[in-house]
Amino acid sequence: MTEQPVDRGRLLIFASDLDNRWNRFPLIPAFVPWAIETARYLTQGRELHQTFTLPEIPPGIQLTPGLHVVADRSVAVNPDVKESNPAHTSVEEFSKAITRLHDVAEVRAQAVAKEQEEQQRLWQLGLLVMFVALAGEGFIGRKAI
Repeated sequence: MTEQPVDRGRLLIFASDLDNRWNRFPLIPAFVPWAIETARYLTQGRELHQTFTLPEIPPGIQLTPGLHVVADRSVAVNPDVKESNPAHTSVEEFSKAITRLHDVAEVRAQAVAKEQEEQQRLWQLGLLVMFVALAGEGFIGRKAI
């Protein structure tokens, strides 16, 4: 590997291949971090800041978390990590939240079971119609002889 400054940037030459024909470096767990750090090194100081945390966002972006398009590029706005701190939640509040989720899961399971039962009912009706048609055909065929 060799490095050469070029104008305002850097040129890095890696004298190997990236598809493990010459060596097994792409198969080693250290390869991905090496590739990421190499890319960071080569773009040092010229990175486009694409992620922001509320409330510190540049002008022109809405104060809502999510992806926003500004000047033909996507920008991610993340909620403040302080909002995800569980230290402010008491054990009782946390238990109630879990119970509510459990109740929602039960309601969803009941809805799925009911939908499955309705679909099976259609098959049962179809099977009944088929047996009636088969019996009718046998009865009509017997009389014709």
